[in-house]
Amino acid sequence: MSRSKGTSEYKQKWVRYQKSLAGASQIEGYIDALRTVSVRQGNSVLPLETKILGLPLVLLAGEDHEFTCETRGSRPRALTNWWLEGLKMTTGVSDVSREGGNVTFSTLLFTPKPEDNGKKLICKSANPVLPKATIEDERILRVHCE
Repeated sequence: MSRSKGTSEYKQKWVRYQKSLAGASQIEGYIDALRTVSVRQGNSVLPLETKILGLPLVLLAGEDHEFTCETRGSRPRALTNWWLEGLKMTTGVSDVSREGGNVTFSTLLFTPKPEDNGKKLICKSANPVLPKATIEDERILRVHCE
């Protein structure tokens, strides 16, 4: 399929999808439409899935814990950010990509405090070419003191 034919087909499906939106939020509808059509802009592909791996049910306060966020489907490789209750986490983060950037692993080394109990940990990923179309996974932290 030529690039222009794919773009035209995408636009037609996008217009049909927008007309069919019935109560869904603008952002959710946008992301669903992009996934349905498997959007490609040049060689760029949106991430299809993001999930947090290795999060134990209970974290011990004061102990180091390592979490991994796996993002699949993005080309170029996805940019991943970690958030804790609305605050971006920048220390203890490292990224590795595999399969030509189609799979990205972001690892967070985190030492929870007792006051982190009940806070929301979010892994948010986006293609750098299309940064506003993000996908995310989240967990509520359960932190216990010894």
